Amino acid sequence: ASSNDPNAMYAWDFGDLTTDSSGPVVIHSYTAPGIYYVTVVIYNNGCSITISQTVVVQLSTDILWIAPLYFGITPNPSCGQIMLSTRNGHDKTFGIYTVTGELIYSGTFNGNSFRLDISDNPPGVYFIRVKDEASSQTGIKKIVLQ
Repeated sequence: ASSNDPNAMYAWDFGDLTTDSSGPVVIHSYTAPGIYYVTVVIYNNGCSITISQTVVVQLSTDILWIAPLYFGITPNPSCGQIMLSTRNGHDKTFGIYTVTGELIYSGTFNGNSFRLDISDNPPGVYFIRVKDEASSQTGIKKIVLQ
């Protein structure tokens, strides 16, 4: 984020209960995977502007790396009827999140595939997180709902 005025002030909120006010360019490390809503407020001459962005963190350096879970979503984009497919029949848990990180739907399934209907949600971009309960592998993919 940046302002043309060198006297501008910046207030960063990284969505993980940490903040920073050091300037227009900052470096932040997350301690856990997740979907975070990052906001910077730029203050300049009594005015302010807020810029927000969703950040998906899939790996943290403090966590033992486990290969991500492979899974497919078809069709994508979709009108709401989607099929999840995986390579094994282990029990899985899943959650569907808005771009702001709000959980809108969750559930479990076992087997290699699962049909899901999310057509009652407004069109937009969502994220689905699937976890294999046997291996602890997790994968995150984007869903576009038309």
